[in-house]
Amino acid sequence: MFNEPDLATTQRLSSSGEMTLPLIGTVSLAGRTLREAEKSVRERYLEAGYFVNPHVMLSVSEYGEQFVTILGQVNRPDRIPMSIESGSIGLVEAITQAGGFTRLARDDAVQVTRQTATGAERHLTIDVRAFLGRRGRVGSDEFQLQPGDVVFVPERLF
Repeated sequence: MFNEPDLATTQRLSSSGEMTLPLIGTVSLAGRTLREAEKSVRERYLEAGYFVNPHVMLSVSEYGEQFVTILGQVNRPDRIPMSIESGSIGLVEAITQAGGFTRLARDDAVQVTRQTATGAERHLTIDVRAFLGRRGRVGSDEFQLQPGDVVFVPERLF
């Protein structure tokens, strides 16, 4: 809050996107841009009647880590970091970053486990061979992974 040093605070948002501010309590900022969050906080201070024309300034000091996990028949099973800006990564790109398939990998039945908004798990089976079969072209129709996805590459049966 501009010119109100007693209200200055540095906090980490909760996992549900909430923070507790002086005088107005808990504010939900999930899914908002920085400017939308400032507007929301400003409106809360106005509604509470504490200020006539508050100037709220929020800044991000650190972003939470976003990653996908690649397991199974890849050369380097690992957590693959995702850039904050993109919000997703292609399945083929993630597998490539994990060192590619091993010679035992079943590339036509890669399993992706994703948490839904309600907390339930959603299981998807992706045929990566179909993506790679287009003469090596991986386009915009490539399956996109989201933060927190777990990819499992099963072993081929002989």
